[in-house]
Amino acid sequence: MHLKEMHKSLAQTRLIAAITASGRSDAEIATLLGVHQSTVSRLKNGLIAKVSKHQKRLDSALGSKGAADVDEIADLLALAKVSPALRDALLALRKLMQENA
Repeated sequence: MHLKEMHKSLAQTRLIAAITASGRSDAEIATLLGVHQSTVSRLKNGLIAKVSKHQKRLDSALGSKGAADVDEIADLLALAKVSPALRDALLALRKLMQENA
């Protein structure tokens, strides 16, 4: 597992997944969030711990559902795309379920 990924909170990972899934450049995301492009870079690298205000702004700007309304399975799959640790955990869970089916 990637140690760097393990230290990111679920909120940080969710924000990174939302930014990645948007397909927009860092400059476009910065404009949507009303921050500098360097802030977007720090958000994507997990260097900013408190991301809830940025997540709310991004959800609002992209017309996304808020954290309370997100489909859990779709959210997990999106997060797994940017979190090797989560991807490994989901694959291990799938293997366990297949072995016990």
